[in-house]
Amino acid sequence: MPKYIDANPWEMEKICYNAVKLSCGHLESIIIEDYYGTSDLLKLIADNGSHLRCMKVMNYNIVTDEEFSDVVRKLPRLEKVFVPVFHTAEATLEALGRSCPLLKWLQYNSCSLDSCDSDKMAFLIAETMPGLCHLDMRGHKLTELGVLAIIDKCPLLEYLDISFCLNLNEDLKKRCIDQIKDLQLPYVIRKGALTRKGD
Repeated sequence: MPKYIDANPWEMEKICYNAVKLSCGHLESIIIEDYYGTSDLLKLIADNGSHLRCMKVMNYNIVTDEEFSDVVRKLPRLEKVFVPVFHTAEATLEALGRSCPLLKWLQYNSCSLDSCDSDKMAFLIAETMPGLCHLDMRGHKLTELGVLAIIDKCPLLEYLDISFCLNLNEDLKKRCIDQIKDLQLPYVIRKGALTRKGD
């Protein structure tokens, strides 16, 4: 049975800090929830995470895009990453693509980017992460150009969430459906029912 720790953010920070130090460089997976964590903790992870394969950082208030990019550059074995919801994550995405050749799983959600910035992030992903199997870009208002770049340059994708991309033409939508095994398209309300756009 899993054990749950009832602790305040400061206590969780201390527990996490000690766990990273005790790993002696053999840390493989870590999740930092959205109510604790500091940039010092992330730097400690970077210095002790040469074997780290999975990292999820939910709290975007603890680190900037540039600081997070410095962290991931030290973690070349990363395969699965949840990128904090920065306004843009240009430095982080470029660092992941250039420094983490084993990366297969990326979640980078957004609640504020416009189509131009969302496409810019998509182009970065497409150019630097050809080995992705799972890409979650929920909240990004991608245009057809951004979607096309991803499906052209990431041929191994099996999961793609583009549920805020509202203007796919029929040909591109069909190609996405044919190419991606698990495709998350936009939802719209029709006659009181929740359906995929285009169904």
